Amino acid sequence: FPPDGFECMHPHKGADPKDFQTCTLTFQAIKMEFLNGQASSVIPGGKKDFYNNYFLGNDPQHWASHAGIFEKVFYNQLYPGVSVKVFSRINDVRYDFTVSPNTDPSVIKMNFTGQNGLSLKNGKLVLHTELGDIEEEAPYAYQLVNGEKIKVNCNYTLNENRVGFRIVGSYDKTQSLTIDPTLVF
Repeated sequence: FPPDGFECMHPHKGADPKDFQTCTLTFQAIKMEFLNGQASSVIPGGKKDFYNNYFLGNDPQHWASHAGIFEKVFYNQLYPGVSVKVFSRINDVRYDFTVSPNTDPSVIKMNFTGQNGLSLKNGKLVLHTELGDIEEEAPYAYQLVNGEKIKVNCNYTLNENRVGFRIVGSYDKTQSLTIDPTLVF
């Protein structure tokens, strides 16, 4: 972001035109993909009344108009026995993994590209960028047993740009498990 905010892009009345021409913005895109994930179905939910248009570059094949906006997307069986719901809450990007009984949660692997580095700090996943750090909160894992949330200790694993999950200690493998990390900008 420019040090003086976005004034250079949208100057107020009476602003010096040369300030508008010297505006420099810095952006950085980070891509997260589920390694070897192949959902059996993708189900959008909560369609909004508005849409977005995406015009990337000069090639119309990379353009999309009237792209629908959804509150959440559910990827069924992203991995055998693992589904994920991706959604946002306020300004946070969220994704909840549902791990079926007798499924090992370590099959979940995410690959990150575009960042300047990844690290683990106090249980959080830290994505380092030119614009500052983005933190993904420590994963919160739980099981519903008789209607009660029972916390399961879970940590990130990090191997170069690949991130996964490791359950620490024991849990009831005959029950479903939910892993709930939160990305905080």
